[in-house]
Amino acid sequence: MNGYEFTFITKDGSKTVLDGAEKLITDFKGKVSAKDDWGRKPIAYKIAGLKEGHYHVWAVDMSPSDMLEFKNKLNLEKGVIRYLILNQD
Repeated sequence: MNGYEFTFITKDGSKTVLDGAEKLITDFKGKVSAKDDWGRKPIAYKIAGLKEGHYHVWAVDMSPSDMLEFKNKLNLEKGVIRYLILNQD
């Protein structure tokens, strides 16, 4: 298991979207070790017509072999506008 910083933007920070993202992580046998909610902030450029988004930063432990498929599934999540995953190890 590697440690990752998972930063993502949602439209409104709804509990449904956050629960869906966490379920996706646990489906790949990962775990969320820390959550940080940055709140609503402006986006540098419009994404899907939005000028603002709700920012979240999570510390995630997940197997590197599952990361590519996790990203592919994350691309299908309608509630997640953008994301960035950085390896912390």
